[in-house]
Amino acid sequence: MGTRMQCSFELLTESGIIGAVTDDKLTIVTTSPGSAAHGILLPGDTIVKINDIKVCSQAHLASLLLSSGPALRFVVLRDTDSEHQHSEDSKKAEVHHDENKANPSEWVVGGYRFKEVTICFNGKTERKLGLRIKDYCRMVIVSHTDPNSVSAELFKEGDTIVEIEGQKIRNKDDARSLLLSSLKKNGKATLKVVRAESEEAQKHASDRLLSSRSDRSANQPSVPMKSDVIEIAQRERNRLLKRESPNPLRGILSHHTSPSPLRAAIDSRHQSMYIGKEDNDEKNLRKVRSKEDLPFGELFPLL
Repeated sequence: MGTRMQCSFELLTESGIIGAVTDDKLTIVTTSPGSAAHGILLPGDTIVKINDIKVCSQAHLASLLLSSGPALRFVVLRDTDSEHQHSEDSKKAEVHHDENKANPSEWVVGGYRFKEVTICFNGKTERKLGLRIKDYCRMVIVSHTDPNSVSAELFKEGDTIVEIEGQKIRNKDDARSLLLSSLKKNGKATLKVVRAESEEAQKHASDRLLSSRSDRSANQPSVPMKSDVIEIAQRERNRLLKRESPNPLRGILSHHTSPSPLRAAIDSRHQSMYIGKEDNDEKNLRKVRSKEDLPFGELFPLL
């Protein structure tokens, strides 16, 4: 291994997608051909900062890609031998270019195979679709395929879905909507997936799948939030989890064994009192004379 040096690059993202796959240590494993990261970020690069903000985890990386805008400045640690290795891999890719022409829907880069898969499913067949997907750090991965289903023949657990019908996907909700829409309309859907081929790539894919199953934060909400909002929500969640469990709610049909504190309490020292008018009030009333009984002078006083 050569010496490690710090490099800086600027990338333009598309809805927070750069087309790179990282491991738990934020090291680039592979990049998708034609993506923003391809040819700029190399396998083996370790992401350190984005827009001068230090990246702490894969979840933090995904949050920064969403909230930092389309133009991003990456700071990575790169091995001096990475560029030499990258040039050799590029030459090997050119050598196998003719082989890839025979099957243009598949090509191999850095131990990963990029496949084009077509699902034919019209709902009238006895076999079910049987596909389950998950969000994991801005990627949509295949988490499970049901035995003897249509998807079991096309996908493997750990596959990363990149595109559906030519549209890049950001989360499982986008993937589900596009997939169902295409299947209902055309009875088929074309997907581009990334599949691990080499032993090292398969290990990364297996670790990523296990992390998505054990980590609750792997399934991020469909609506992206700013990084500060995510931090505040996480602190509030931790506070609620540490708080002592409140008393269980009591049903309205349950029998009360103790008097409710909301019932009225009557003081025994209370004295009742009746308030009303006196009977002799009628004697104090005076009869008012009508205007007809008044003399002329009282109606029109002299000035």
